Amino acid sequence: MPVPDTAAISLVPLRWWHVEQVLPLERELFGPSAWTAETFWSELAHPENRQYLVAVEPSPGASADSEDGTGPGDGGTRIVGYAGVMVNASQADVQTIAVAPRAAGRGLGGRLLDALVGAAVRRGATCLMLEVRSDNAPALRLYTGRGFERIAIRRGYYQPEGADAWVMRRRPLTLPARDDSGSGCSGRHEQDQGRREQGQDDRKQREQGQDDRKQREQQQREQGPREERA
Repeated sequence: MPVPDTAAISLVPLRWWHVEQVLPLERELFGPSAWTAETFWSELAHPENRQYLVAVEPSPGASADSEDGTGPGDGGTRIVGYAGVMVNASQADVQTIAVAPRAAGRGLGGRLLDALVGAAVRRGATCLMLEVRSDNAPALRLYTGRGFERIAIRRGYYQPEGADAWVMRRRPLTLPARDDSGSGCSGRHEQDQGRREQGQDDRKQREQGQDDRKQREQQQREQGPREERA
């Protein structure tokens, strides 16, 4: 089976219509520990602190005007990977990252990871955490090559196999040279960011007004009581 050209692969927000296509790949890659459809639904129900991307490529024989994976009628594409991140204040956690075997070895895992880093930075995170099987050599090479370091080991974390997990962290975070996360940023997040910035401006104006009032009151006390005239 030919390895797909990653130049033709697009990263788009993972939506409800992708879940059915993601599940077979999830089961193939993760076996007994694979997420269910309900798990994906639960994750997608929290766009305020989660962001998921799916990697799609044109299906064999698809016409040039086939769907690009951004709508329910995306029969012209197939999924070759996906990833997700959760951000809570300054810490972000990789929820999942997966690449189809037919797309392995072409840098797609790095693209997905860079997109998660970009999403985390844009949401205010300063460090990114993840867990990986200690015997997953390709993943360990990817993470260490992207600046992650091992900070702990969880014995027997992955069941039923009983494989150990490495807890890894990247800190500090900076935007990667190639950031595919922009297309996955939800409008709700951008609106929330705008409201926060507006709120900060309003607070600064109120604080400035309070400082001016205190300064005038201090000047009045130093000048003594003012004479009142009828």
